[in-house]
Amino acid sequence: MGRALTQVEKTRLIVELKKITYPDGTKLTRSLVPFDIEGLAYSPSSETINEIVPKIDQEYHALVERCRENEVPAALDEFLETVSSFAVVSDGLKEVLASDLGKDLDSIEKALMETKWFRSTISYVKSEFRKAKKTDPIEYAESMRQMIGLFGLNKALSLLNKNGVRIKDSTARALRRIASETPKIKALIREGKLKLTIAFELPAIEEKEREKIAAQAASLESYDKQKKFLKKVKQN
Repeated sequence: MGRALTQVEKTRLIVELKKITYPDGTKLTRSLVPFDIEGLAYSPSSETINEIVPKIDQEYHALVERCRENEVPAALDEFLETVSSFAVVSDGLKEVLASDLGKDLDSIEKALMETKWFRSTISYVKSEFRKAKKTDPIEYAESMRQMIGLFGLNKALSLLNKNGVRIKDSTARALRRIASETPKIKALIREGKLKLTIAFELPAIEEKEREKIAAQAASLESYDKQKKFLKKVKQN
């Protein structure tokens, strides 16, 4: 049996799907790890990217074939279940799948809302929404990130609202950002050393410096002291 994963190693990559045009004019769908030039989101190593991205490309092309042979919702469920153990795939999925299948966006969105994934995600977010202490705050943030990536912010909030979950726009945006945080910061949140609402206050600076400030905040013994520390950091 292999060793247990550490909290840092449990981090899932945030991945988007796009149409790439090659020099010969060929257009293919490929998975990409978004690059933040300002360093405000996690930038995984090239080794990690080279390990994960080909897996998603393989699963996506299998998804297209399954969609042509079976019901789209069932194929989407299989795809999302397979890749969810190592990545959060959302942005661009609806658009590239519609293009590759020759379908309109509305039909793909409808298929997504018919999946078991959609029902379970809505149920999960609803069950965690009112909890001051989330069962897994990072899974909660990543679930919101995936909903927003697949449906867009306004539609995601509308769908949640219809199911009794009234999340503020600002909170949804903050959760989306937390889902793109570095493994070290996510580990601090998962371990309870930083509450989500404290992590919301981390300054928008380069990731190494942000990790340093997050660790300093986590070393303080009370919520109020952490909040005052981050407020002082922002003022400076």
